[in-house]
Amino acid sequence: MDTFSTSRLHRRVSRSIASLSLVGLSVLGAAGGIALTAISASASTTHGPLGPIGPVGPKGDRGIRGTQGVRGVQGTAGASVIGTAGAQGPAGSAGAQGSAGGAGVNGVNGTNGNQGNPGNAGTVGPMGPTGPVGPTGASGTNGTNGATGANGPTGPAGIQGATGPVGPTGASGTNGTNGATGAIGPTGPTGIQGATGATGTNGATGIQGVTGVTGPIGATGTTGATGVTGSNGTVTPLAATGGPIALPTQIAPTVVVTLQVPAGRYVVLAKSQLSQTGAGDSVTCTLDVAGSVVDQAAMKTLPALAAVPLSLEAVITPTSTSTVDVECVVSVANGAANFSSLIAIPTS
Repeated sequence: MDTFSTSRLHRRVSRSIASLSLVGLSVLGAAGGIALTAISASASTTHGPLGPIGPVGPKGDRGIRGTQGVRGVQGTAGASVIGTAGAQGPAGSAGAQGSAGGAGVNGVNGTNGNQGNPGNAGTVGPMGPTGPVGPTGASGTNGTNGATGANGPTGPAGIQGATGPVGPTGASGTNGTNGATGAIGPTGPTGIQGATGATGTNGATGIQGVTGVTGPIGATGTTGATGVTGSNGTVTPLAATGGPIALPTQIAPTVVVTLQVPAGRYVVLAKSQLSQTGAGDSVTCTLDVAGSVVDQAAMKTLPALAAVPLSLEAVITPTSTSTVDVECVVSVANGAANFSSLIAIPTS
């Protein structure tokens, strides 16, 4: 069934359901109670049948497509003829009658007394449920098919397609086998040696040719492989030591240890042990390179008969062979220096 017929059938079923009506109710009172009885219900329709709907005619055929070119013009669609509507199906049967409503609640009894008023009537019971909708009538038969539309005109031939790409070059054939080697012919007889010709005169010396253009500079050679890492070098320090040296009171500084070093760069370390015979004395020592002070240490306010260690250090860079020494002086009482040493370590 098509959409148009289905829609019309739905509207008619809705109108039939809406036309249902209750004809009458009777109320009877007995023994202080009320009974509700449904008399009848009916449904009716007054519409006449509709004519049948004819089927929709098929579409016309599409024009033939051109080969390998522009698509041909599409043929015009065939005329579409709508047939008359199919006859309306019979009305559905009436729905079943609803069940009777329950009995109303008994009225309240009046109070005992002379000629009391009768009790109020009970309320009417609820209406029974509406019966179910009858089944849908059978569908009308389909109308006859419309006439087939005429074929559309044939589209023009398509233009020739583009030439395809050139195929890849075929693989080279294998080489033919070599022909057999011909046999060696016999050796011909040795000819007679001709007479030796006279020695010709020397030709004149040719002129020297023009010097050729200097060729371009050759490309730079590749860098050679890195050489093997050499073993760690050994540093040999220069050193000198000194024994007991007396330090007289308040005179020029006394050299307690000395060392000769060639030109270069050195880390210099010096040490000694100083003592004095008085109390509250002081001792001052310096580290000298070629007569110039590069470090100094002073021990002041020493206790009686004190002995103290001395330490001096510096980095020196003499430009020629130079003398490195440690010189000390005591301010008050006589003193001495012992276990002195001087070390110069070469460095870069």
